[in-house]
Amino acid sequence: MAPHRPLAPRRLLLLLRLLLLLHGGLRAAHHLGACADATAVVVGEAEENVTLPCGAGSAPGTPVAWYRDGPPSILLLSSSSSSSSDASDASRFSLLNAGSLHIASLDLRDQGNYTCRTQPPRPGARVQLLVTSGPRRIAVSISPARRLSNGTLYAPRGSSLAFSCSSAAHPPALVEWSLRRPGFGLEPVGFINHTVSDFSLLNLSPSLQGNYTCLAVNMLSGTNRTETAELLVYRLPRGPPQCRAEPSAGGLGLELVCLWPGGYPEPTFQWLDTPGAAPLGNSSRLHLDASHPRARPGTFTCLGTHVLDTEPANSTCVVRIEAPRVESPPLRTCLEGGNVTLTCRLWDADPGARISWLRDLSGPHAEIRPGPRHAIARHGPVSTLTVLRCSARDDGGRYVCGAQNPVGAHQVLIWLSVEKPVNVGGIVGGVVGVLLLGLGLTSAFLLYYRPDFFLAGTASRGQELGDVFVLVDSEEEEEAEAEERHEELEEEKEEEGREASGHLHRVTALVSEQEAHGLNGHQALQGDPVEQPSDRR
Repeated sequence: MAPHRPLAPRRLLLLLRLLLLLHGGLRAAHHLGACADATAVVVGEAEENVTLPCGAGSAPGTPVAWYRDGPPSILLLSSSSSSSSDASDASRFSLLNAGSLHIASLDLRDQGNYTCRTQPPRPGARVQLLVTSGPRRIAVSISPARRLSNGTLYAPRGSSLAFSCSSAAHPPALVEWSLRRPGFGLEPVGFINHTVSDFSLLNLSPSLQGNYTCLAVNMLSGTNRTETAELLVYRLPRGPPQCRAEPSAGGLGLELVCLWPGGYPEPTFQWLDTPGAAPLGNSSRLHLDASHPRARPGTFTCLGTHVLDTEPANSTCVVRIEAPRVESPPLRTCLEGGNVTLTCRLWDADPGARISWLRDLSGPHAEIRPGPRHAIARHGPVSTLTVLRCSARDDGGRYVCGAQNPVGAHQVLIWLSVEKPVNVGGIVGGVVGVLLLGLGLTSAFLLYYRPDFFLAGTASRGQELGDVFVLVDSEEEEEAEAEERHEELEEEKEEEGREASGHLHRVTALVSEQEAHGLNGHQALQGDPVEQPSDRR
């Protein structure tokens, strides 16, 4: 776009051109003859009437004759009845008082120099007539803009436009363009020429939207005419439309929303539930009451239309509405006085559903609210209910997790068991007692049925009490002594077993003697023919 220039200098330029034209007319009259100093200039509009004065006036009855200067000079009209007009259209000419010439229905051919002749000659008898016409039929062109039915022009954003304005006028009118944008004053644009004003706009932007006015001015008559064209800059929405479903404001219905932002003008929409069926609505929002037969799980299609869109197949979006479905573990356990968290997950809800927790008591369900005993949290599709300080009397039983949206509702039951804490110390004591009782019974059984097992062990312990142990610092000597002692015990057990089977009555005497001398512990058994093992170190 050409640089803007102040409006006042433009008007000044137009006035200067008018003065030059008038000056040119005066110079032409100067060449007509001796009466140049008395030439008058009269401007008339085509198809209008005009009166040409005959000098400074004359006395009544003074002979007057009007000529149109040639070559050749043509007598138009004379006050003398003996003179006849040489003009072919003499009916348009008439004399007024003081000898003025009246011309009706001016034509462009009437432009020229006229002379009023009197006797005696008077100053100012020569007149120059300038005939103007227009401006008419202003032709405005903004291409390649398209035209709406109301005449408004529009063009896509980023395009290039050529502006042209011309008019039919005599003499040729001066033409200029101006732009009036919303919120701004009149701004001149383009360049001025005598007959045509042309300019171009490249990379059209929304800021250049507005009313473009072409002004044509006839510099002789001062007549002007304007032609205004409104230009809108359209832009295609960004990407494909986006659809979603949401609860209505009152929560009793469903709103299907179709968004296609970024376009101008706003796109139009149609909602369909079946291809080829009649549209359900023609706006970006479709409201469905909860009782509406179509407010059920299904698929809806939004078809967007824009005046600049050339690919309608890419201007659709689909939204599927679904009833909610919830899942939760059916059983939960809480210790008396502890805390427990119940979890509920939401599936398939579109639009989103509200999750609520209910207490399934003997009466109607009572919704649980956050408070000192309950904490409720929502993390996306998961809702949690935390029961604080569980009580078997107040908190045990059934709970209900429910979800609802305008399409439907769903619930699941959860059973909460509240148990008292287990006495771990009592359990451990009981287990130990059972083990000790089992050990005692086992010992009594062996003593009753296998007394030789205990007698053999008692004899070996008595012998061991008579041994003298020498402690040695070396670990190797201790290990060797332990191995020797083990071998001796094995030999003693084998020998005692053989003798015990043949001399049972002697064993009884041996046991009695050992009990009599048990406190001593250092004497050998007397009168026992059983061979005692020798002491070894």
